[in-house]
Amino acid sequence: MRDLIFEIGAEDIPPRYAYSALEQLKEKGEELLKKNRLKYKSVQVMGTQRRLVFKVIGLEELQEDEVREVRGPAVKVAFTSSGEPTAALKGFLRAYGGDLSQIEIRETNKGNYVYLKVFTSGDKTENILTTLLPELIRSLKFEEGMRWIPNSSFKFIRPIRWLLALYGSDVIAFNFENLRSDRYTFGHRILSPGKLEIPKVNDYEKVLSENGVIVSIRKREEEIRSQLKKLLEDKGLTYKDEDLIKEWVFLAEKPVLFLTSFSETYLSLPPELVVSVVKGQQKFLPLYKEDGSLSCSFIALKDGSEEHVDIAKFGARKVVMARLFDANYFLEEDKKKPLDDYLEGLKGIIFHRELGTIYDKVFRLQDIVKYILEMMGVTDEKTISNAIRAAYLCKADLVTHTVSEFPELQGIIGKYLALYYNEPLLTAEAIAEHYQPRTSDDKLPSTLIGTALALADRFDTLVGFAAINILPKGTKDMYGLKRAMNQIIQIVVDKELRLNIGKIIDFTYKLFEGTFKLKLSLENLRNALYKSFSLRFEEHLKRKYPLDIIRSVSHVFWRDTWLALRLLNFLTEKRGSEEFVNIAKLGVRLKNILKGVSKAELKEISLDESLLEASEEWELYKWLRENREAFRKALSNGNLERAYELLRELAGVVERFFQNVFVMVDDERLRLNRLKLLKELDDLITEMTDFSKIVV
Repeated sequence: MRDLIFEIGAEDIPPRYAYSALEQLKEKGEELLKKNRLKYKSVQVMGTQRRLVFKVIGLEELQEDEVREVRGPAVKVAFTSSGEPTAALKGFLRAYGGDLSQIEIRETNKGNYVYLKVFTSGDKTENILTTLLPELIRSLKFEEGMRWIPNSSFKFIRPIRWLLALYGSDVIAFNFENLRSDRYTFGHRILSPGKLEIPKVNDYEKVLSENGVIVSIRKREEEIRSQLKKLLEDKGLTYKDEDLIKEWVFLAEKPVLFLTSFSETYLSLPPELVVSVVKGQQKFLPLYKEDGSLSCSFIALKDGSEEHVDIAKFGARKVVMARLFDANYFLEEDKKKPLDDYLEGLKGIIFHRELGTIYDKVFRLQDIVKYILEMMGVTDEKTISNAIRAAYLCKADLVTHTVSEFPELQGIIGKYLALYYNEPLLTAEAIAEHYQPRTSDDKLPSTLIGTALALADRFDTLVGFAAINILPKGTKDMYGLKRAMNQIIQIVVDKELRLNIGKIIDFTYKLFEGTFKLKLSLENLRNALYKSFSLRFEEHLKRKYPLDIIRSVSHVFWRDTWLALRLLNFLTEKRGSEEFVNIAKLGVRLKNILKGVSKAELKEISLDESLLEASEEWELYKWLRENREAFRKALSNGNLERAYELLRELAGVVERFFQNVFVMVDDERLRLNRLKLLKELDDLITEMTDFSKIVV
């Protein structure tokens, strides 16, 4: 056995793509090795911004032999009446290189068939790799790709410039697009820019290391962290941005870190603005004091040697100071007028060509945030007034100089401008918080108004786009609709809010109605969004709760989010007990007997007491009449034990009913009346849970 090294040399790959590319490289590589019956000890991936590396340790030199069974023609087709092989059988044997002595006759559910064991001897690994490695390159998929070869449709994350493929000391030679694989790589573009020959696999990392490249991701990260520790020793400073450390790993092949600073006068700027300059624009690491406040020091990254670090320090400080000077200028210009004066500019920002402008959106947000707060039980007029004011101002900073230069600070700059002009603190905080969470791992809004406004903004976007038939589906999320829906669920679940999603959607739809030309009716929109919410509700909670339990209450989440979350815990605890199984079976039985019955027909008729005959019918009717409101009240109050107790009682009543009453009688009036009774019962139980979706 020998080791394999396969290097894809490319133009600089952005860090955000490098990690996923290497994950794919390992996963797809292992799949292809298995598919091609190549045994190995282990697989490793390495890389820098200029190279993706696939390494196989202990790769066997021969492909494993294969024995597989092939089904041939049916016996009646394979042999004549006298038992002689037919042309069909002879053709089958010829195709697979077999003879009559090797066949077996087997009985299947479709009759007797001829089977043949086909033996395929393993090929040399070198031969397999000449096709496997090009296939591996093509298997890597990216959301965005580049074409650089004339008349070729092949796309890759960045143009590929060289291919190295060594098995032990032998080159695995193949052509790929306009390149041919070889034993050559390239060192650090500054320290060793020339072509490097790799004699054998075991020399690969050593040769690169000698020529300025730390190809191991782990070693490069360790080097960065080691230098960080030395630079910060006894300085009383720390850092927070682990994500930037991960990014640095793919910004330098030989990382060199240095500490420098900018003028303390710029610490008067909002810290988020300073961080956007230092980290966001320059990829430098901001440093914080022991009390958590931002310092004027930062650490920068250099790719190469430690020579001329002083020049690099000067350059880093100069560029940061220049950017901070600009940022300060933009902010001072923006302070010259209050946020209200920026509202007019929102008329020039299109929300969507069929849904008007951001200016139109702002006025809808005022209505929606008030509606959500009232649904949450907020009655304090000051809180509602602050929320409406926050909704009015929340998009105003989109037309400021600062946000135009630093779009990631939308909302945050609005907050500081609001405070500068003495808006209430809660209003200012809500302006910033309504964008949270910006990503899946971002913090949620911390204030009541910020939470309500964040939800209002997302409901407005979701309903507006759905109304013009742009729905959250497929893998792409061009308008951020799936993200908006996920964030609504994240906020509601994490904060255990009590909302009626269906009613918020209805209310929001009516704000668009009459003003814009909508393509979906409210009913169709509700149905589409209900399905999407149910799927994302499942996805969000499936790691915490059993999937069947989630599905059994997803319809409840649509009308009462808080109750649905309580039910998830309650039902998960109860499942498995004998009484729970009995209740669940009752729910299944009701659904089964009502299956195929016209809902519209049952909806049109009323339950007729005069048609109740058997005592068990009366008992069930009486239970429903006496306990319906008590059951609903228990659910409304979150008293799930009481609701469950009523279901236990009901299970016995229903059991007696089914034992003594035949529902599907010939008399249509009697049959429909009994079905109506069961439908009302099923509807009531389903207000708590759809037990038919629970596996028992």
